[in-house]
Amino acid sequence: MTRAALYLLLGGLLFWGMSGHAASTAARIQQLQADLQQPSAVAVADDGRVFVLDGVVRRVVIFDLLGQKQGAFPLLEDTRIPATDIALEGARLYVADPAAKRILIMDLQGNLLRELHPLTGETPAEPSAVRPAGNRLWWSDRRAHKLCRTVLDEEAATQCWGGKGEVPGQFRFPYMLARDASGYLMAVDVLNARVQVFSATGYLFGAMGSFGITPGSLYRPNGIVVLEDGQVLVSDAWTGVITLFQHRKPRGLLRNPKGEPWRFRMPVGMARWNDRLYIVDMADNSVSVMRLLATGTEEEEGNAPEPPPRDSRKNCLQCHLSWFPGYEPQQVSSVLPVAEERMCMSCHHGAVVESRHRLARGRQHPTLHLLRDGEPAGDVRRYEQDEVPAEYPLAGDRRLYCGSCHTPHDRPEGGKARGEGRRNPWLRTANPDSAFCIACHASRQTTAQDKADKQTKVWNHPLGIVMKAPPEADREGYAQREELQKGLPASLAARGARLGSKDQLICQTCHQLHGGEGTSLLVDGMEAARLCVSCHQSQHSRDEKQARRKGIHPVDLKLEKEVELGGRKIKRLDCLACHRVHDAQPETPLLPRGKDARSLCQSCHGRQNAKDKEEAGKKGIHPVNAKLEETVELAGRKLEHLDCRSCHSVHEGVKNTPALVEEYRNGKLCQACHENQARVADTDHDLRKQPRERKNRLKEAYAEAGLCGACHTLHRGEKAFPFLFAGPAYSPDSASDMLARDRLCMACHHEDNEVDAKPVKDYTHPWKDLVLRSDPKVMPLLNEQGEVAEFGRIACITCHEPHVWHPGKKAPENPRKDDKGNEEGTVFSSFLRRKSAGNSFCASCHGREAKYKYKYYHDPRGREKKLDYLD
Repeated sequence: MTRAALYLLLGGLLFWGMSGHAASTAARIQQLQADLQQPSAVAVADDGRVFVLDGVVRRVVIFDLLGQKQGAFPLLEDTRIPATDIALEGARLYVADPAAKRILIMDLQGNLLRELHPLTGETPAEPSAVRPAGNRLWWSDRRAHKLCRTVLDEEAATQCWGGKGEVPGQFRFPYMLARDASGYLMAVDVLNARVQVFSATGYLFGAMGSFGITPGSLYRPNGIVVLEDGQVLVSDAWTGVITLFQHRKPRGLLRNPKGEPWRFRMPVGMARWNDRLYIVDMADNSVSVMRLLATGTEEEEGNAPEPPPRDSRKNCLQCHLSWFPGYEPQQVSSVLPVAEERMCMSCHHGAVVESRHRLARGRQHPTLHLLRDGEPAGDVRRYEQDEVPAEYPLAGDRRLYCGSCHTPHDRPEGGKARGEGRRNPWLRTANPDSAFCIACHASRQTTAQDKADKQTKVWNHPLGIVMKAPPEADREGYAQREELQKGLPASLAARGARLGSKDQLICQTCHQLHGGEGTSLLVDGMEAARLCVSCHQSQHSRDEKQARRKGIHPVDLKLEKEVELGGRKIKRLDCLACHRVHDAQPETPLLPRGKDARSLCQSCHGRQNAKDKEEAGKKGIHPVNAKLEETVELAGRKLEHLDCRSCHSVHEGVKNTPALVEEYRNGKLCQACHENQARVADTDHDLRKQPRERKNRLKEAYAEAGLCGACHTLHRGEKAFPFLFAGPAYSPDSASDMLARDRLCMACHHEDNEVDAKPVKDYTHPWKDLVLRSDPKVMPLLNEQGEVAEFGRIACITCHEPHVWHPGKKAPENPRKDDKGNEEGTVFSSFLRRKSAGNSFCASCHGREAKYKYKYYHDPRGREKKLDYLD
């Protein structure tokens, strides 16, 4: 037997078992959930498939007869505000989407067939409920408080009845609809606490229900369903019970087989299929499937409830439940029922106004009666500098509740000064440019002017920054970066963020009191780090390669090793690893308390940090944390102290560099401090012209490593290689007593080297058995430790300065442009040290006898012909 055939058989058996008597008893047989979020309505197909309108997610979830989820399909994505009602007739689904002012007509697979945008008069309607009847579609308009009927063949043919009011035929927020077998339409009238009955032509036939909280009365009627024998069930979103009506009179409550009333958390929409009743419990995020049992009515038993007497305080009692005579709370609560979440949601779930996308998702501003992580949300950390003003009342032991911020009794109407500039009419005070927030969170506010005040002890991300180009350069209070001068980013605006009255940053640019993300209540759906990126695109990178292209410090990376920064364990590097939006270290770019920029880098970059020059030498890194002997200028800044920021700019480095303040390939970065060594440019020691396949010891192509980086590394050196040498490693003959410093030269000047350097077998100038002395600044000697000394031995650097081709000149006479035609070295160049151009090199040490000693010892003609050059 197929599954479809099984469904039909089960359905037939269930229907056969129903009685014609009043059904006031039901047993729960299933509970549909499947990650529903604030569902509001349900419809059932002829084959028993269940279609649930999942509000906050804006989708329709489909269940089979056995309660298994079959699938889901989304509604249109042009709004994030939930739809309210769903109805089914034949193979078509009808969805009321009041926020978008439309009705969607879809097939059972979720394909859009038609989209209606009905009008009441000349104004777009807000359809909150739908009920199809052949080629006619009934719908309720919560904006105009009317019941309407549209002929589907002629969309313009729309008739409406009612209007806002309390007399028969008028409504105060019409909602769910139902039709009986005779074609009469029943419309739930939420705040009038009744159900009004109309004929198929719109004639008011009567009403059922009366306002109250006793059994048989209605307080917040929502869902409605007509049973087979004409009985009517109405759900109450606040009391949580289902009331049975027969002949428009209350006959009792829906009960379980034990005789106890069924009580749901917030029953909204309902539907019937054969002997099954489907009840959407919005607060429980579920749909209860009930089997209706045939019993006698309470009327037959003589227990029909009496309607409550009319109370002139009805409009007050609609919220102030505890004012009812004889009111007894269902459970112990820390606040009065007027301020309970359930009371607010009984209107704010779409029947009166839609707030589910704010109140039913994400985090909420802390209140006394809501729990957060298992604890009362009112128990949040208080900042010692903040205090709640007296005009915002607190509950119990000075904790917040809904009424601390909201009141329905002080609308900004009638020209009241207190209401001027108020966007939300239910706040206790006006909220221009987040003034309401700042009243309690004064320590969270820092403006551009505050940051200029050296006495400011608490720094936060500045408020009041106008997201426009400044009228003149460097004008305070305006965004200085071009990317921030275009107003609110679209990604934030789409999630409900906004700017102030002058397009400036306010609290609501980043935070939302209702429906925020995380404990910080960030704008809907935005994680903290992603929120920063929305405005600070130029400081963000998706990976290390993009960071280098931008010249910034990489972010959005998982760290190889966890580090502690500002009292937090950091596993992933994002904006908040280094910055604190609130309560940051004064006079820093929002760094964590107790940190300055110099110490911040050390937290992650311990390998690149050294306390002094000696430790730097052991690590093989460029010295940092040192006072310079003289002031130097680099990238327009005067530097007296050397630290990470001397060479690096975390967010504003030169493009295609590792966040450096100057281009490094041309030597400009190093030149600020090492001006004499920068003269190596365009000499034979400038390896940038080498083929790209030739690389230094760190596997960097010489051209990419740059003028200085071809031979030196700032952060990846080794103790075995002095001067942060990055060239090839060289191992001399075991019999050689070559100093480690000379190995740097021989790394290239050996036979078969790859950079075409002239090979030097070894240097032969005698030094043993001699006492050599020289001015270290002129002809530096090296001691046995390889250090420059006044007394020592001759080394490569004694005669050669590897960075200067011509003493006293900046570059060769013919600058090297390729591997051909470069200037051939002579005794006057060749990186030789000379006192002046007029003297020979040898005279630097040998003085007046230099010429004669050269002819005798070095000139082969003199040795071969035994000429006496001394005559």
